[in-house]
Amino acid sequence: DVEYLDSEIRIGDDVHISRGTIILAGVGRTIINERVSIGAGTFIYGSSGVEIGKDSLLADHVRVMAGTHRYKDASKLIRLQGASAKKTVIGQDVWLGSSAIVLEGVTVSDGAVVGAGAVVTKDIPRYSIAAGAPARVIGKRE
Repeated sequence: DVEYLDSEIRIGDDVHISRGTIILAGVGRTIINERVSIGAGTFIYGSSGVEIGKDSLLADHVRVMAGTHRYKDASKLIRLQGASAKKTVIGQDVWLGSSAIVLEGVTVSDGAVVGAGAVVTKDIPRYSIAAGAPARVIGKRE
């Protein structure tokens, strides 16, 4: 059984959330810290927790996910296999470009930049520039 009483969405001061954005806490805590800007049509799914650090920018149509469906057993319908959930963290002073997707359990570290349309499946180091699907580090901020 899941305890839903721990579900929480916390939004810091001076946060800008554009139209059409959906923020779901799930059973974890979704924390959006101070001075974050979230673009139109963004979807944040915090099934086991999402944290977005101070001064970060999420462009339009970004997806930040903290859960996914299980699907490995081909003898069962996907919808009957349950889900997995791992906390997803966006550090401070991060920029996620338009339509970027950050998947469950990933940390995008402080100062990183993720290009438009990137699919982040692994942690991104501090002050790195990542792009592609799957995203890979293509440079460093200097």
